[in-house]
Amino acid sequence: MVSRLGRQLGLSAAFVAAARQQQIAEAVLRLACSKSFRPNSRWIATRTGLPLDAVNSALDHLIRHGDLVMESAERWTTTRPAYA
Repeated sequence: MVSRLGRQLGLSAAFVAAARQQQIAEAVLRLACSKSFRPNSRWIATRTGLPLDAVNSALDHLIRHGDLVMESAERWTTTRPAYA
C-alpha cells in the first residue's frame, strides 16, 4: 500500500522505502505485543505474511531503535506499544 500510494503521490523512492520499512517494523512490533507471540523470525514471517528478509530487517530496525529487546533466545520484550 505504501509503495503504491507513494508512487501516485510522487514521493521519492527513498521516502517510500523508509515508510515501507517503518510499516513492516510496526507490523512486527504489533505481533510482538500480542500474547501469542513467539520469538522466532520464521514464525513472525508466517504470521504476518512478510518475507523472512523483511522480518529480519524489521527486527534489526526495532532493536537498533530500542523498541524491541531480545533478553534471551526465548524472551523478547517491547519497550513501547505498537500503533494500531
